[in-house]
Amino acid sequence: MRLLPFAAAFVCAAAPIHAETTLNAGAAMEYFVQPDGSGTDNRTDLSAYGEVDFGGGYAGLSALKSSDSMGDEIALGLGYRGEAAGIAYDVGYTQYAYPNDTASNHGEMAMGVEKGFGDTVMATLDLGYDVTNKAANAYVGAEFAATDMLAISANFGLYEVPGASNETEWDLGVTYALSEEVGVDLRYYDGSDYVDSYVGVAFSWDTSKLLH
Repeated sequence: MRLLPFAAAFVCAAAPIHAETTLNAGAAMEYFVQPDGSGTDNRTDLSAYGEVDFGGGYAGLSALKSSDSMGDEIALGLGYRGEAAGIAYDVGYTQYAYPNDTASNHGEMAMGVEKGFGDTVMATLDLGYDVTNKAANAYVGAEFAATDMLAISANFGLYEVPGASNETEWDLGVTYALSEEVGVDLRYYDGSDYVDSYVGVAFSWDTSKLLH
């Protein structure tokens, strides 16, 4: 976590002194199944997060509990969000810890940008660098809002695997908003050698509250 003190100083310096403070929180349940497998790789993930946003700067904590105990995860993140020339951006650092697989603990610096085209299309670019394993990753995505409640989206990513060749992965799915805070997502995932094809169903709840 050697980068966290620097990140904290950056966030505090960037946030306006009298900025609004918002509490963001959410939870999700995801079920993943491999349609061509024996069923032994199917899993269920339960996750929750809390985040405080103060004038663009933010600090958050998330936790994930998986039916595959090696996937249990705790993450602490710091960063800053803003907008310039109609492009939204997010820069930050996250430290990941795996209680049952400590060899996978790592920290990642990340930057994401998104740009809307009209009222229905959104394009995204996310870049990351695993400072622990010295491995980079990049993802591009697009989302089309078919209606006010239904969106279709796809993502494609390329990432480095230490000691092996680069890997790719992609997904395609639909998201339906049951309400302003609750949504359901159905998605197909596939990739190169490291990622097997599977289908994921996720139910999520997200809320935001202005503290002052």
